Amino acid sequence: GKRLAPRDLIPIFSQVMNRLRCRFCGDKIPLRYLFFECLLGGLFLATSLSILSISQLLVVTMGLTLAIYDQRDQQYPLMVWLIFQ
Repeated sequence: GKRLAPRDLIPIFSQVMNRLRCRFCGDKIPLRYLFFECLLGGLFLATSLSILSISQLLVVTMGLTLAIYDQRDQQYPLMVWLIFQ
């Protein structure tokens, strides 16, 4: 419920600067979020360098999203299925 500062809006930078903790409440942020941000950043960079096509980027992003939900909850939300259809 707090207003984010500009430094909080840079995902990887803010997570590392806050030592993987919430700046406001001090709760630990799981390492998988940092990994996911780095991986997706690399995929978007590969797409901008024409190593991957947009369709390949979408397929890999969908797979990663489903893998995160599967690892965390062992189920997929209906909204994820509706978006990826």
